[in-house]
Amino acid sequence: MTGTVTIMNCVDEMGYRVLVDNLDEGSRICPVIGTAAATWFSQVLRKVGISYDLQLFNSDHAPNTPIASAIHRHNGAVTGRAGHIVVALSGQEWPGLHYAKVVRAPLYIASENSKTVKGIIESSGAHVVSVILGTAQLDWESFNVIERLQSDNRLDVGFIASHDLISLVNLINKINVYRRQPSSRVTHIVRTEHATEKLDQDNVQVIPYEMSTPKTISEGIDTDLLTLVGHGRDDIFWLTNGAICGRVNTARTFRFGSFGRADFPAVPACSYNGVCFKPDLELIPAWSINARHVFAYSCYSARVDNGLYERPYNLAFGFLDGIAASVLGTSTIVSEPEYLHFYYTALLLQGVALGEAARVIRTTYSRTRRGHEWSFFLLGDPSWKLTKRTVPVINDSLTRYVKKWILPPGTWLVRFAISNSLARDLNEGRLRLVLGSKPHRQLYAVPQQSDHESYLDVFGQDSLSPELYIRLVNGSMPRISAAENLDEIALVKFGISRKNQNTIRELKSLAWELVKNNVRDRIDWSAHVHKSSRKYTEMLSAFSMEMVETIIARTHANGFSWDDQCMVNGYEFVGTTGASDPCPGCSRPTNVLRYRHGVSPRFERHFVTCPVCGVIKDIPIGLPEINLSLRGNSVLRLGTEETQRLKIDNQSNAPLELAIGFAVAAGNDIGVTYDNQYCTVLIKPGEEATVETKIRFPETAPPHTYWFRSLVMVDGLLCGLKKDLWAVPHTKEAGERW
Repeated sequence: MTGTVTIMNCVDEMGYRVLVDNLDEGSRICPVIGTAAATWFSQVLRKVGISYDLQLFNSDHAPNTPIASAIHRHNGAVTGRAGHIVVALSGQEWPGLHYAKVVRAPLYIASENSKTVKGIIESSGAHVVSVILGTAQLDWESFNVIERLQSDNRLDVGFIASHDLISLVNLINKINVYRRQPSSRVTHIVRTEHATEKLDQDNVQVIPYEMSTPKTISEGIDTDLLTLVGHGRDDIFWLTNGAICGRVNTARTFRFGSFGRADFPAVPACSYNGVCFKPDLELIPAWSINARHVFAYSCYSARVDNGLYERPYNLAFGFLDGIAASVLGTSTIVSEPEYLHFYYTALLLQGVALGEAARVIRTTYSRTRRGHEWSFFLLGDPSWKLTKRTVPVINDSLTRYVKKWILPPGTWLVRFAISNSLARDLNEGRLRLVLGSKPHRQLYAVPQQSDHESYLDVFGQDSLSPELYIRLVNGSMPRISAAENLDEIALVKFGISRKNQNTIRELKSLAWELVKNNVRDRIDWSAHVHKSSRKYTEMLSAFSMEMVETIIARTHANGFSWDDQCMVNGYEFVGTTGASDPCPGCSRPTNVLRYRHGVSPRFERHFVTCPVCGVIKDIPIGLPEINLSLRGNSVLRLGTEETQRLKIDNQSNAPLELAIGFAVAAGNDIGVTYDNQYCTVLIKPGEEATVETKIRFPETAPPHTYWFRSLVMVDGLLCGLKKDLWAVPHTKEAGERW
């Protein structure tokens, strides 16, 4: 706020009411209740560098306005911007009127009944809602009603709450002061990033794990936006060699909680004797940190109900008891998609209002399916903006070819208008994005999809480079689990070449690189990650076919079978699972025998056995949901060609690539030949496919029952199938039966 702020000291609550009733909308006057509050607020203004003058308000000189009629007169009558309303719960009418005049929005008074709040919001047609309430009123019932409305109607909601009237009035004053004081200093405390020095670029500093110490924070933070990424609970955020304590500045030293037993107070150790439960722990009070707006990305950082301790020890209200005018926190356990704190600051630095940024963070987190859909909520003014910038919107379409865009300097976030179908394909993983920039910077992309509009936000860890490159690629995920599944080959002592061993090691290394880059959860890949993914997929495909060819060649040469190799090399019988489907060869009932590897129990195989045909199917546990079966005529005439089929039913929710081979056991001895003996098949989710091979037994081969085998490798696991073939003479003698 430019100019001088006037702190008007009201000696009591009645004086505050009179002053609020006569305040002009958008006034620079900040009413406080009592000398202590005036002293505290003046300290806040000095700390953030705002000039002020302090006056004593004499209510005798104010117009004699009946207090009750004043609230009635202002209920819904305050002029303001379209779309923003203020809802004050019962008992919070005067702070509600005070805040409504600050933000120039209409005021509505609601009863304690959450249905009343719901009705006001729905009938108003507003898209920005500020709810004024005491901390005791911020319970799950009202919270859930409002958050459900927010999810269904794209509402931008902020809760204006504090633990007592004096603190609530001071919070509204901070909102008033910060609304018109432009700045853009950003600090990230990222305790999930292990680095040894601070990153300072574009007015943004990132403090990594090794640097997030109490000394660094107490001496080095003077910021508009502070994000905390790490571990905590409702009363604390852990630092390296210390912690941020949530105890508010006005917390009393001892009082009992509401656990039903007088000997179980809901207060921490410091409330008994002034000493932390860890005496050597260096603490920083949340209220002492010089940050105006806080995103606390840790578990229970803004717990709605009474948490481990009561609200005077809540981390969010600890921040609001100091410099901060808003806290975006969570009421539940959360896990961390790495980019959300960068998304939050990019939105605000590009001019998005705080309430919209909070809603976008919440919906983005919900879509990752990492936690509760209402995890994040805002304590603060949802209409506040850090800057008058606007988000640049690009209507140019995204394609499978690389496209280039030139961005103006200082762009933090760019928004692409996309179709609902493209947003859905990105969110559901059918398509992904390959992002690049020049100069190179870490980039992220988040699609947002709703009934109202769909768009794609692209942002980074700092401002975007001038040149941005994007293209669409197929969204199929590399089968990362396959790398670990290849361990089974060594476990069952199947000899492979040194080249194959090196290939397995390289596949594992690539898999770990992809996991490190969080490819499962992200739809935005860098060119390097896309290249690694493609290399991994191509190597796995080639290796799978090489393994199938190697084993099938041994089967054709000397009758080798993969199931025998497993049974005699570490797999131990653990039981049966009862009847399976009838044998496709003879229609007899089958049983399933369970074997588990003695050294690595995660490898388990189920052998489907027929009392006549033996093992007809060898299925590894961990195989994707897929059904395999051999089909075809079981009687073959020597000297002719017969077609055998492998039917494949992909019952999984992902595309699967199968390397397939066929052979007659020891077929080389009698001169059996094949057409289409090997092939690779890619099957979409929910689809079926049939692979055919033609088998020729020479006319000179002895009539006999032969074992026909198929080997399939999928997701790094080998699966074997077998059926009996009856080879009979090409012609039959008179009176001979087949």
